[in-house]
Order: sequence, then structure tokens, then C-alpha cells
Amino acid sequence: MQKYVLHAPSHKLITSGKVREDIVQLASDLDYAKLSVDVVLETEFETGDIILYPYPSEKGSEQLDLLRIEHIKDLGARVIVITLNIDYLRYPDADKGAIIQSLNDADFVISLTMYLTTQLREDGMTTPAVDLGLHDYLVPEPLNAPSFEKTVIFAGSPYNCLLYTSDAADEL
Repeated sequence: MQKYVLHAPSHKLITSGKVREDIVQLASDLDYAKLSVDVVLETEFETGDIILYPYPSEKGSEQLDLLRIEHIKDLGARVIVITLNIDYLRYPDADKGAIIQSLNDADFVISLTMYLTTQLREDGMTTPAVDLGLHDYLVPEPLNAPSFEKTVIFAGSPYNCLLYTSDAADEL
């Protein structure tokens, strides 16, 4: 049995690209092999293989994602979909039917929130699902401890605003 995480490289500096990179990193740490979505239809998966599928692979890819998931399933592999965006909730031209079918073809869905899971259930998703809940981006280095300065800025005209520190406030 092999474990794969699908990766759709993004050349844009957008949040979904960072989320995809984080998913691949976390899955790689759990011994999932990185596999480009571009080669899924040529890949011969085996019965019992597990494929973690960040969904959608890109905006407007509903039919292609459905085709990929069906290919994986036809070969006997298992698909775990982790939702990034559900495009029919964002874009009126998205193929809602293909999205729900893709989710229903999966063996398991990791949804971003309980609200999203509820909406998907209302729209026809029947696949077992778990809610990811609150999460954040991975950061490559430790964060600095937050600092607090006792400063008050009185807004107004940029030509005559004053900056008061705690020392200056003591003098008032």
C-alpha cells in the first residue's frame, strides 16, 4: 500500500497556494509521497493505496477533479478529500453537481468547518466527514514573542496628529 498527497502547484501568490503547500508538507511528514495532479490519470494506483486529494485542484476544475477521483476509485485506491474551497458556494458558474459527485465518490472528506459540512450535507453530500476546525498556516521559523508598547496615536489630519507615549502622557 502506498500513500500519496496530490499537489497542484500554484504560480500565484494566493492563500490557497500556501494551504496546498502546507497540506503537502504535513502529509509528507506522515510519509505520503507527493504526486502532481497532472499525472494522476496516467498513474496506476493499486487496491488499498490512499490518496489525499486537496480539493479543488484549481478554480474551474470540477469536471477534471471528478474524472481524476473516478480514475483513482476505479483502480481500487481510497480517496480522502480535504476541502480548500467549494467553488459553487463562491462562483455562480461552478458545476455544483460535479462537486457533490466528487465528494460522494471519495471515501472520506475533511471539511474546513462544521458549517461547510452542514451545507454540503444539505446539498447532497453523503460521504463520511470530519471537520478540520480552527487551523493556521505553517510558519518556517519560530515567531517572535509579541511586544506591547504604551503608545496612543490620535488620528486626524496627517499634518498635525500627535504621538503620545506613556512618558509624554505623564507630563500632561
